[in-house]
Amino acid sequence: MVEDVRDEMPGGESERSVDQIEFVVRHHTASENDDAHSVARHHTEVNGWRTAGYHEIILRDGTIQLMYDPEVISNGVGGHNTSTYHISLVGAGSFTEAQEESWRERAQYNLDHLGLGINDVRGHQEFSGHRGNECPGRDMDAVREELEAYMDDQNDESDDENAEDNGGNEEDDDTLELSDWQWDMLEEHVEALEDEGHLDEGRWSPLVRERDLTVSELSWLAFITMSRQLQDEVE
Repeated sequence: MVEDVRDEMPGGESERSVDQIEFVVRHHTASENDDAHSVARHHTEVNGWRTAGYHEIILRDGTIQLMYDPEVISNGVGGHNTSTYHISLVGAGSFTEAQEESWRERAQYNLDHLGLGINDVRGHQEFSGHRGNECPGRDMDAVREELEAYMDDQNDESDDENAEDNGGNEEDDDTLELSDWQWDMLEEHVEALEDEGHLDEGRWSPLVRERDLTVSELSWLAFITMSRQLQDEVE
């Protein structure tokens, strides 16, 4: 579930172009009882920041709270905020599977929309000046490995669905649906064309008689019929 609380967040006046975003950053809140509002209060009233630190926060049940637009410069990683988009998980190094699922979904979503790749996912402590920070509370190599596997699975599923859709469409497009009188008329004309020598005798009439002619075959039938008639006229 996604909750949009952006209108309820403080600050947000400092902005950048989305094209300036180079990294999606993972954080943790270091507490298991936070939400967007408590985090925003702490960051502004205790830390004294005008804008809170995260663009999104993921609660323990997997609920995603949107805090700021991507264009807003939040205060997630001091000295690197113009180029970073921040997602924080509520917790102190231990997270629920619901949170991890939401994290993977949101990480992929933002990577896709920002034109970034798996190597552009960083943890708070991976930025210069923040090496001693315990945030985000997980080994980022493992996080990236899980995310990459998830993204590969999503792409495979998408390819399979597209293949099924295309297959279904091809089958529908290739099915010739005619009424009884249309089939009868087509059969009559095909037999006449065979008798006149415009079509190979006995090749097409059985397909029409059994009503087993496809759209592509009908197109080819029309083409060769027209070609042979034109050839006869020239001769």
